[in-house]
Amino acid sequence: MEKRVQAGPSQDEIPLPKLPEVHWERFPKFELPPSTEEYGVAIAASLAKHFIRQGRNVGLITYANAHHRDFAQSDRGERQLTRIYEMLAVTQANGSIPLAEVLAAETMRLNRNTTILIVTPAVDVNWVVAARNLNNRGVKVTGIVLDPGSFGMPYNSVDTEIELTASHIPHYVVHCGDELGEALANARAGNRA
Repeated sequence: MEKRVQAGPSQDEIPLPKLPEVHWERFPKFELPPSTEEYGVAIAASLAKHFIRQGRNVGLITYANAHHRDFAQSDRGERQLTRIYEMLAVTQANGSIPLAEVLAAETMRLNRNTTILIVTPAVDVNWVVAARNLNNRGVKVTGIVLDPGSFGMPYNSVDTEIELTASHIPHYVVHCGDELGEALANARAGNRA
């Protein structure tokens, strides 16, 4: 006879609230430069601040600076927020490693019940397949897709959005000129009026 007991989640394992529950701070009207790099950094910084202020552990991994992996071990507190801000301040979107390879490389470091937020303008659907594999391992994945077409690129994120939806991966779509609080309050906000 086998008996399984499942304990409730520890404080660090409690599922993160859906992004619509984030209460975005209101600042004077400020427009980000029309760059996926600037939008990505602003989103990552805002989310880190939000979750750290809620007492959550937050980490950061970037491969944006060429072949270099920048990493902040998951931690909480104001020092961690400062560490993340410092990393983001020097992050440049000139990475050469495809996102699918980054996710595959990080797979063994991500524990079950970890939540990752992927902020990217990448349109190669291979990263969605890698994210789906993480999801299947018990890693909670949410995509925040920066639609490159709205930033003047000759391609857009439609195929990526379709693949994310088919993979049942919650995601948000941010377009150039979007108010971040509004864009991240609408799951699958890819339909624009």
